[in-house]
Amino acid sequence: MLNSAAALRQEQIDTEVAFQRGLALAPNHPRGTFLLSLLMSDIGNQREALDLLLRARRKQPHNPTLLTGIAYAARGAGLLPLARRAMDLRDSLAFAQLQPQAVDITCLYTGEISRFEASLQERPGHLRSTSGVLPFYRGYLALVRGDRAVAQREFHSASELANGYPNILRLSQIYGLILESRKDEAWQKLREYDQERIGMRENDGEFTLRLAEAYALLGDRASAMDMASRAFARGFGCTVWYERSPMLEPLRGLPKWRALMQHLKERQALMEDRFPMGLLEGN
Repeated sequence: MLNSAAALRQEQIDTEVAFQRGLALAPNHPRGTFLLSLLMSDIGNQREALDLLLRARRKQPHNPTLLTGIAYAARGAGLLPLARRAMDLRDSLAFAQLQPQAVDITCLYTGEISRFEASLQERPGHLRSTSGVLPFYRGYLALVRGDRAVAQREFHSASELANGYPNILRLSQIYGLILESRKDEAWQKLREYDQERIGMRENDGEFTLRLAEAYALLGDRASAMDMASRAFARGFGCTVWYERSPMLEPLRGLPKWRALMQHLKERQALMEDRFPMGLLEGN
């Protein structure tokens, strides 16, 4: 459900109720808490997700799964120092060199490119190597670096996976078409995907920003601006990446962009007051 834009609101409600029932039976269960926090984060409620995770962590301070959830929710809220601290604590507990952890997108946003790149290595037999996430983000990183040839190859690889996440496969195909200079076809597929999502309760504001970046690459500034605003409305509040993404450069002179940045900074400041760095210390 988290990877389907067509998920009905009732299905989301039913899923949340099921997680809450599970946690009533097993309070602060790390995996259950983590899964519920993902659902909350992906519908833009990072505050409630972080409250849930931090409450569970007080009972189990050395659980790496809870720290992975904190890193994810904090990244979406723009709390990059908190996300990085959670990642460091997680990696000190989780045998990080032996067991694959989450793709460290936080490190892309903080400019720690080497660490982000290291998190994109294949792990045969692991879900991360069949979902399409790894080649997509290798392509995305190449695009950020301006290496369009590598980006095109990686996006093509992601789009060809038989069992990848549907949203990743479609977006990879769109990015690939853009880099092949098949912009009319790419725009049509992106518009079709966009139209499918309108009127639904979209999950994952971070993914919505990837659609904004695709529109910007196509030169459609109006649609890119609209999509960036939707990413903010869907809860993705990482101000730094709105400021740094090279794909969004064409938007930065627009009056609507300046207004969006002001809203982002105001919301992030509220979250920083609510979740200071010290919350993770002393455990």
